[in-house]
Amino acid sequence: MRKLSFLIVLLALGSSLFAQRSPHGKNLTIPCGQCHQPTSWKVNPKTTSFNHASTGFELTGQHKELDCQDCHKDLKFTSAKPECNSCHQDVHQNSVGLDCGRCHNPSSWIVQNITDIHRFGRFPLIGPHTHLDCKQCHAQAEKLNFETLGVNCYSCHANNYLNAKNPNHVASNFSKNCQDCHLLNSPNWSMSGFSHDFFPLTGGHKISNCFKCHTPGSFNELDKNCVTCHRSDYEKTTNPNHVKLNFSTNCVECHTTSPGWKPTTFDHDKIYVLEGAHAKIKDDCAKCHAQGYSNTPTECIGCHQSNYDATTNPNHKQLKFSTDCTQCHSQDAWQPATFDHDSKFFPIYSGKHNNQWNQCTDCHTDPNDYVKFSCIDCHEHEKTKTDEDHNGVQGYIYASSQCYACHPDGSKEGSFNHATSNFPLTGAHLAVDCAQCHVNGYAGTPTDCAACHRKDYDSATNPNHASLNVPLDCQQCHTTDPGWSPAKFTIHDNFYVIQGAHVKIKDQCSDCHTSSDYSKAPTECVGCHRNDYDNTNNPSHAAAGFPTDCAQCHSQDAWQPATFDHDGKYFPIYSGKHNNEWNQCSDCHIDPNDYSVFSCITCHEHDQAQMDSKHSGVSNYVYKSSACYDCHPTGSGEGDGGGDDKAKRFRKIRKFKRW
Repeated sequence: MRKLSFLIVLLALGSSLFAQRSPHGKNLTIPCGQCHQPTSWKVNPKTTSFNHASTGFELTGQHKELDCQDCHKDLKFTSAKPECNSCHQDVHQNSVGLDCGRCHNPSSWIVQNITDIHRFGRFPLIGPHTHLDCKQCHAQAEKLNFETLGVNCYSCHANNYLNAKNPNHVASNFSKNCQDCHLLNSPNWSMSGFSHDFFPLTGGHKISNCFKCHTPGSFNELDKNCVTCHRSDYEKTTNPNHVKLNFSTNCVECHTTSPGWKPTTFDHDKIYVLEGAHAKIKDDCAKCHAQGYSNTPTECIGCHQSNYDATTNPNHKQLKFSTDCTQCHSQDAWQPATFDHDSKFFPIYSGKHNNQWNQCTDCHTDPNDYVKFSCIDCHEHEKTKTDEDHNGVQGYIYASSQCYACHPDGSKEGSFNHATSNFPLTGAHLAVDCAQCHVNGYAGTPTDCAACHRKDYDSATNPNHASLNVPLDCQQCHTTDPGWSPAKFTIHDNFYVIQGAHVKIKDQCSDCHTSSDYSKAPTECVGCHRNDYDNTNNPSHAAAGFPTDCAQCHSQDAWQPATFDHDGKYFPIYSGKHNNEWNQCSDCHIDPNDYSVFSCITCHEHDQAQMDSKHSGVSNYVYKSSACYDCHPTGSGEGDGGGDDKAKRFRKIRKFKRW
């Protein structure tokens, strides 16, 4: 028993000593026999029973042929890491990441599936990219440096973009996203590899000549609206005329991209609603459009004139029935037809005229024209009484048309008297036939003058109402008397304000409007007062060259008193040093025919020597009248001579000379 206990203690002590001396570290707890033989510590991979997969790293491929120390340099197995780069140097300079397994396998470093690998990256290889050598994109590929590239085409193909001439991409400001136009699976940059998906080329657009749409040398983006390219087609189309009918310029509303603009769809209801019998032939266009699509009438008679002409029961043409077929017919069929004589025209089957006639010609005295009718043929014997009954009724005339106008239902009750309406008849209106004003019936007839008299307004030339923009409210100037006379012109001030002495003659138009043409009356004073100007001799306006702007000296009240501010506007002769130094105008104005001519040196001639002496230091001094006035506009030696004052003097001189 003692021996067994000793043996156990010995084994435990030996195991503890082995663990302390093991090169594999403290963490390796597997029996030594799984790797080592009793005869030697050398490990034979073929005979070892250790399962490396239990570590989470199964030995496959070339890893099977390695000695343990190839990976476990210090024999401390737990210090080895499963990542490839823990044993294998990154020859790619960190350009593809540290996960070698993305491209390599344990059997070989050679990569056979570059295309498949690229599919897991940002840039799958398709089309011509599948046949490229790595270094065509990766410039450092020979050094195994596969630096990260941009996925945008332009990052590799900038030179292709910059050097493209047909078309010139730079000049045309093309997109730098090559995929907008080019297909990735196309073998080259040719047009066959061009993607036009942004505007699918189908039907008539499926053309090989790009320049049918694009200007040569420029492929700038075009407007996708049909009319941008097809405006001329739209405008030249005459069958139907698209412009005249104001068709939509959005061609796709009716057309597809099929060549020849056919087949076509058309929303007919936008032009003419097809209903009734017309709806049954809506797909047989030629029934109505036998002569083309332009100018197709929309009134019934436009297509049904022959039906109208051939109808004999009753004879529409002979009886001059209305050509507005809808008055009696519907669009469903000609029969049944209605002719509502009582409500639409005149009650003959009701009211006082019921049973008072035997045949149509009793009233329609012209069998060839049923538009004509007679009231007084039956009521002729009542004329005297009728005249008496209508005493004081405005517009009364013993005529059939007037009877119907006031008694549209044939009854005395509810008859119409213009005198009690909102438009009593006066002046020339009393003698006008009703139809002259009520051309479109009696309801809604306007009461403003211009509604009936616009032609009179437009054709008036004396004065020309339109050019002078005279108001359309005729009653501002005219009464209802015949011939538009007498007339008053209360808006004269809108054209020329009448004031002063003109007010006294405001009703004597001919005093100013001497011509029969009122539009030619002048608005300047001299236009009417030329004789006054020419005949005035104190002073003589014409001889002195006075201005023809009378308002400079005169008011509109009278010619006297008149003002002529010689001191303020020209030269001080009633004040200053020249006051009381002259007797008459000719003392200074030596030319009686031209008052713009004046003289200073005529009076001051004896002082020339003295003046020359005083002006010895004045530049540009000349002893003559104009020079005197230039420097002495007030006639004084004080404060004259320069700066802004001189500029003001020059303006006065110019004004004086113009006068």
